[in-house]
Amino acid sequence: MAKANHTEGPWEFGLAEPDGPFCIAAGGYAIAKMCAAPGPHNKANARMMATSLELYEALDELYRHVQFIVSIAPHYSEMVEAALKKARGEQ
Repeated sequence: MAKANHTEGPWEFGLAEPDGPFCIAAGGYAIAKMCAAPGPHNKANARMMATSLELYEALDELYRHVQFIVSIAPHYSEMVEAALKKARGEQ
């Protein structure tokens, strides 16, 4: 896996304040605060953001183990590689 240039995990989500916006935290420190109008999807969106690191790590690990897919379905390999590069800031 490429050298991490993001905050190490695990990432968690919760409320930044009792009635406030959701916050993404790592090691007990806030790394992001969700600025969104109150809505029904905010909790699900915060949960998705908090799991993005785990999803990235899982996809990166899987991709490194199944690169033989390139010969079977190159479109999927290109799609995964592009997403990983975007997440690493290489694109």
